[in-house]
Amino acid sequence: MAKISYVGRSVMPQEFMQIRAELGLPAVSFALAARALRDDLFNIVVLLDGEAPVGCARVIGDGALTFYLQDVLVVPKLQRKGIGSKVMELVLGHLRSLAPPGAFVGLLAAPGTEGFFAKHGFAARPADAPGMQLLPQPQAGQA
Repeated sequence: MAKISYVGRSVMPQEFMQIRAELGLPAVSFALAARALRDDLFNIVVLLDGEAPVGCARVIGDGALTFYLQDVLVVPKLQRKGIGSKVMELVLGHLRSLAPPGAFVGLLAAPGTEGFFAKHGFAARPADAPGMQLLPQPQAGQA
């Protein structure tokens, strides 16, 4: 029987790239993955049989007032088996001990995952305080 372990350590760039690939997310270079993972505040890596990376979660932010859950990922073959919920339990437990009262803890949910995150205490931002993002600008020569 396969053993799932949850390890509180940095996600290695190659692990991150592999998990993203299994989920069909856009590929990133090793250098870009390494840079993205460099300043994480907290990580969980999910390993299958102690070796194969099958999930992860990252917490990014300023470490004082603002915390974002980023890349809460579980490979498709192991989704809906409680792994994501265990990851959320571990991350939120760590945040309860780290984030001061009143700190902002947020995330951007992929379409279709809103219900999963709602089960863990997250809610859509109210209409009078919507989340926003900067839209990509066309490169010179593109229209």
